[in-house]
Amino acid sequence: MGTWDDGLYDSDSALDVLGDLFDTLDPTPGPAHLACAVGLLAQMSPTSLCDGEWPSRIKGSPHLTALPVDARNALETIARDPEAATEGSSRPPGHEKALGDYCDGPRIEALF
Repeated sequence: MGTWDDGLYDSDSALDVLGDLFDTLDPTPGPAHLACAVGLLAQMSPTSLCDGEWPSRIKGSPHLTALPVDARNALETIARDPEAATEGSSRPPGHEKALGDYCDGPRIEALF
């Protein structure tokens, strides 16, 4: 395990713990699970949405129609083009020093 800087997420251990947490996300129980799982991944692990199976999980979810329009639109946008939808940062200036530059995607309010 390595540490490469002094930010909260600047170590293998921190990123491994987050990865373990992300592996437990299950979008199948209901609409809130789907929205929150994708929202959390967009903010904390945007590459997971781009590299994995999430776009097809979103597209195939029976829960999309039960969500409010803003949440449904956000999810459909992510499923269509996850890289474009997860560009940007949710951190205010100055937070990078404390947190590091990992786990920094956009916070999509409609999914929380």
